[in-house]
Amino acid sequence: YGLLHVNCTHLLFNMFGLWVFGAIVEQTFGRLRFLALFTLSVVVGALLYFLLNIAGLALLGVTGGEFIVPGLLFNNPYLPLIGASAGVYGVILAAAWLRPDEEILLFYLFPVPLRYFALALIGIAVLTLLQNGQNAGGEAAHLGGAIAGWWIAQRPHLLDDFFPFFHRFDGRRAPRPQKQRAATSD
Repeated sequence: YGLLHVNCTHLLFNMFGLWVFGAIVEQTFGRLRFLALFTLSVVVGALLYFLLNIAGLALLGVTGGEFIVPGLLFNNPYLPLIGASAGVYGVILAAAWLRPDEEILLFYLFPVPLRYFALALIGIAVLTLLQNGQNAGGEAAHLGGAIAGWWIAQRPHLLDDFFPFFHRFDGRRAPRPQKQRAATSD
């Protein structure tokens, strides 16, 4: 689902977010660990979306729709989740954790520390989810991705533990094995 987008605007906003915030994370973690953080954020975003949908549908089945819990999703289970936004939110939260005081220009006019920008995005997502807004499902995925990015940014060594093959592909060449010489007897 992370490779599909609703339209070109959706794709452009996600690519812009990766361009602006991805450099911070990639410079700190490296290319492959950045890719792992992005991918895990997409996966955790989808998991949170589906968990909140399952919980909401289960509650509907048990109560017959008489009891609604804010924050649970009551969507059609066949409604697709589309976009890489959960991964972008993960990258934004990781960047905010790594450089909280770095300023970004909001609308190219207003300097805002990255931590406050990230908190505003999270606040909007939480409010939309709690009010069951128009894109509540998407915001659930955004929150899942943000949680994953924030958590991984504090523990980047887990990317190495989770993906041990990175040690082979991190840009350093592994030493070549030495050929054994045949032993000669004198």
